[in-house]
Amino acid sequence: MAFEPSTSKEEQIYAIANELAKQGLRPTMDMVRERLGGSYSTIGPIMQRWKAHRQSTEIVKRTREPASQAILDKSRELANEIWAAANGVFEARLKSEREALELERTGYKVEINEALELADQHEKACQTLHQQVNQLTQALEAAREEMRTLTGRVATAETLADGLEKRTSELQEALREQKQRSAEVINKLERAKQKLEAECIQIRQEAREVAGKYERSLGELEALRGQIAKQDMLISNFALGRKTER
Repeated sequence: MAFEPSTSKEEQIYAIANELAKQGLRPTMDMVRERLGGSYSTIGPIMQRWKAHRQSTEIVKRTREPASQAILDKSRELANEIWAAANGVFEARLKSEREALELERTGYKVEINEALELADQHEKACQTLHQQVNQLTQALEAAREEMRTLTGRVATAETLADGLEKRTSELQEALREQKQRSAEVINKLERAKQKLEAECIQIRQEAREVAGKYERSLGELEALRGQIAKQDMLISNFALGRKTER
């Protein structure tokens, strides 16, 4: 009896698997998933059933292969007996193969399902990691942009610092020159002060001498005035005496 898929999803998976097998390829879950999409947990059990059905079909084909022509020619009369024996062997072998496949499938079913679930989890984890990588990439690019901005600011600050350092050096040099000029001016003022003080001392001394001379001149002037007054009196008396005599 032919094996029929139970759902449209199974039909699609069976069709893809059969097509791959016709192309000489060994169908895998990744191949089917690449063409159809879906999760491993959905595709895995269907692929197991497809492989079991295909193995059973191959066993039947191998069991029912006709004998060589030479043997058929020699044992044509025993065809019915051989056919009956072959059917018995086929049934026993098919049963044995099915039991072995069932045991194998039962033994690995849990592990396969766990592996499929783990594959789905890994896929989700990969998607999450991919998103995180994208976020980290964006954050890294933002950090690089900020670093470029900060580098530009640092370069500008260094340029300003160089300008300020140069200006500071110029101001310090100007200050040294100004101090030197101020020292020279102070020295000149000090010398001028000393000279002025000396001149003041000399002027005061000369003023005292002039004052002394002035005092002496006043005394001489008073004495001279006294003498003149005496002479005027003598002259007046003399003139009065002459008038009296007349």
